[in-house]
Amino acid sequence: MVRNPVIPNVCDADCPSRQVLDLIADKWTAIIIYRLSQGTKRYSELQREINGISQKMLTQTLRRLERDGIVQRKGVCRRSTNG
Repeated sequence: MVRNPVIPNVCDADCPSRQVLDLIADKWTAIIIYRLSQGTKRYSELQREINGISQKMLTQTLRRLERDGIVQRKGVCRRSTNG
């Protein structure tokens, strides 16, 4: 039996590509993903590198990307230098 392949159509509301676009189609998300594609970054590095983004917007966008499984946050263990 020969199956006809389904050709994706981004204009179709049920197209899976629409879900991807919903995740990444805003201004800050695309810029953050671009910066993170260059390697692991600390929050403060992203804030310095992305001119014009507010702390609130960076935090909200990173939380949404983490919730959606696009980025993963790793905690950094800081050691005290006090003796």
